[in-house]
Amino acid sequence: MVIKNLDKKGLNLILESAPVPLIITDRAFSVLYLNRKAKDLLGEEYVALEEDSLLEIFSQDLNPIPSYNALPDSPSRVLIAPYGKEGKFYESELIYDKSGDQTLHFWLNEKQGGFLKGDFAKLFDSVLEGIFLIGNDGIILEANPAAAKIYNLSIDTIRNINIKDLFPHQTVEDQKSYWRGFMKNKFIDGFYKYKISEEEVRYIQFRGVADFLPGIHLAVFEDVTEMTNTGKAYRSSAASLNAIFENSNELIFLFDLHAKIVTANTKAFKWLEELLNTKVVLGTPLEDLENKGLSFFSVSFFEEVKKGLTLVKEYELSLATNELSWVEVDYFPVFENEVVLGICIKITDITVRKRTQTVLEEKEARFRSLFLNSSDLIMVLDESGTIKYSSPSSSRIIQMSPEELSGKKYLSFVHSEEKENLNNRFEEILLNKIQVSVEHQFISESGKTVYVDCIFNNLTGDPYVQGIVVNMRDISESKSREEYLLLLERAIDNSKNGVIITDFLQEDNPIIYANSAIEEITGYPIDEVVGKNSEFLLGPEPNLKNLKQKAEVKNNSVPVRTVVKSYKKDGTLFYKEISISPVYNTEGGLTNLIGILNDDSERIIAEKSLLEVSKGIEDNNSSAFYASLAGHLGKHFAADQVLFIEREDGGMIIKGQWRSQFGEFTISDDLKNPFWSRVFSETSFFHYEEELKEFPEIYNKGIRNLCALPLTGNSGNLIGVILLLRKGKFLNHAFLEIILNLLSLRLLAEFERDRNISALLSSEGKFRSLAENSPDIIYIINLEERKIKYFNRDKIFGFSATDLIYSDAWERIVHPDDVNKVARHWNKYLKSKGVDSASIEYRLKHKNGYYEWVNNRHVIIERDQGGKPLNVLLNITVITNRKKSRRCFKRKPGTVDGIDREYK
Repeated sequence: MVIKNLDKKGLNLILESAPVPLIITDRAFSVLYLNRKAKDLLGEEYVALEEDSLLEIFSQDLNPIPSYNALPDSPSRVLIAPYGKEGKFYESELIYDKSGDQTLHFWLNEKQGGFLKGDFAKLFDSVLEGIFLIGNDGIILEANPAAAKIYNLSIDTIRNINIKDLFPHQTVEDQKSYWRGFMKNKFIDGFYKYKISEEEVRYIQFRGVADFLPGIHLAVFEDVTEMTNTGKAYRSSAASLNAIFENSNELIFLFDLHAKIVTANTKAFKWLEELLNTKVVLGTPLEDLENKGLSFFSVSFFEEVKKGLTLVKEYELSLATNELSWVEVDYFPVFENEVVLGICIKITDITVRKRTQTVLEEKEARFRSLFLNSSDLIMVLDESGTIKYSSPSSSRIIQMSPEELSGKKYLSFVHSEEKENLNNRFEEILLNKIQVSVEHQFISESGKTVYVDCIFNNLTGDPYVQGIVVNMRDISESKSREEYLLLLERAIDNSKNGVIITDFLQEDNPIIYANSAIEEITGYPIDEVVGKNSEFLLGPEPNLKNLKQKAEVKNNSVPVRTVVKSYKKDGTLFYKEISISPVYNTEGGLTNLIGILNDDSERIIAEKSLLEVSKGIEDNNSSAFYASLAGHLGKHFAADQVLFIEREDGGMIIKGQWRSQFGEFTISDDLKNPFWSRVFSETSFFHYEEELKEFPEIYNKGIRNLCALPLTGNSGNLIGVILLLRKGKFLNHAFLEIILNLLSLRLLAEFERDRNISALLSSEGKFRSLAENSPDIIYIINLEERKIKYFNRDKIFGFSATDLIYSDAWERIVHPDDVNKVARHWNKYLKSKGVDSASIEYRLKHKNGYYEWVNNRHVIIERDQGGKPLNVLLNITVITNRKKSRRCFKRKPGTVDGIDREYK
């Protein structure tokens, strides 16, 4: 097209009637001319600015072009901005002619002619996230269908809304502040609760980008509300979860990302209101609570946790009562798909724990006092046998002060004939890290010889001791009585009961005789028992009741019997029954105590140990229960691996496991595997040792012992198995069998609970599918609230489900002639305790004015503890046509025409 050869009139005629927008500029891109089509496209606002550069009307696509020579040779795709009609953008193809000497001719081939068209519009309309395009004044310019669905509003309604109005929980000042921050930072994200109606709220996560297009801002919204529940089964589960939340011993607060309370359990609100003596409501800022003196509500901690961290702090409450004075505060983020949605603050009462800790510290102080003032001599030796420490009682027992003993070799004070034996025992103690008792002659530097009974205990690995502890007692006087005791020993040594005799005349009442049964019961050789303090009768952990009973024997000469916790020499826990009786001389003075010992472990140890193993697992959820219980079993019985396995058709599931050091147990889960075939063929507690050689995949990992218990259901079928594996030996198979049998009941209950939950979810899904596809009207009503909890459809007799959500709305559409009949039926039905299901036929009014005959079948699906109905499931079938057909057959010929009048 050669414009310069036409006259001015012809040129104007051609340019004005051109079917495409035409723009002429000089080589500096200043606009010289716009034809009618271009003016119509750009709008009147730009026509007034036609002296400006052409670049002003285009988006950033043309901004990088610095000069005429930089124009590309081929057409480019651009957006006209910001003066398009109605403030919208238009996508066009820019075509130009560079043949002019001083001017440039631009044609706009208007590809789309509207806002958000083409491929971008398809993406905009089909994405699952809600999208808003927002103007500088905050007015929403455009919204996609997903956004309309999230907010339950039409797209036309959204287009007239200011974005600030969709944040109703914020003050006007907060809204302005967030908008200013958004425009400044060009980005914003967050999470908040949006109220759709009185019965429904949605939790919405949002992200915003400023100037996504010049003067246009993008906001993306996602509905992160949990799936709405329908049906009684799911509501029961939700009610259970809410009950757990409401009845938790912890105080639980949930804050949104703006540090405002979203929800809290009732106990938490009540506690906080009592603490502050003021009402606390949803939306209360965390900062307000911190400013009122509650330092454990910390804004700085909150900001750290928003980054994904977890914090645990302990606080002593300055406003506390005697019941609650210490709390542990857990800050942790609430995630969904690795995105932080909010912050949970859990407050746990640790007053008892703190008070217990104080008591323990006081006990430690008392123990230290007793240690320093003990009548026995206590020494600490290093590995070379050098004395590092000696208690003050050394001056009384061996006539040497702690300063005189410090830094000297222990063997230098031992009689020459006993040095070799004691040296060998000392090396044995170092090598095997055991505790031994040795009697020898201790010769002080003054030359005095004292017969002593010493207990050497290797605590070199204890970070607080780092040495060998020696408990030394003077037994010189008791030596003179040994000959006398030999006579008694012959008489009672063959007794099955353990017998111990103490010398009450000696200081500390030492044991001067023990028969051979003592060794069988306690595991200690007789020579390690004789000479010990009489407190040995009460074991290593005497309680106040035991001590009081023993005092009665000493002071009031009253025989007593008690059971005490003790340990055999090999460390095995057992419970011994002790009978203590006094012995008097001819003058009536108390000279000895006789103790009779029996092993009462079989009954007591199972009860005590079960509590110890089960400690800390009762309140855990299912997965945490299995892990916790497996860990307790593994640690208590020194197992290397513990497995809880549930057997299923065609395979098995590891419900819980724990392991200590060696690698993961990787045996095949194929039930046909020889190992599993062997295991699942067992019917009671079993132990494999030599048998493991038959299974290289286990034996080659170093496992040498396996103990297991099959889990059998009520019907006698095998449900699963508990496996404990160890490289070494399990010391007490009988005790392990007792514990596993006791715990198997709890495991079987947990397995059954898991299966019931799966069945519940499955049945809930089936119920929803059947209900939603049923031709009948199905709904569930809560009689206490007189409110419909579930509808299977949105429209009922022309009314929306919302219109009929309360029972009185149904009463208003019952035919006037049927009102009394329906009322009498329901009154009788709800008072009949033994009747759960019934039906009635009556007429209901359609929204359009006519009546439909219906059959209403109903069944009570939930009652309270007193038998009163709570929830009723109703099934309504329209039977109008059936009623008409029956009436036709009953009427005489010629009266059919009047039938329809009955139903109007």
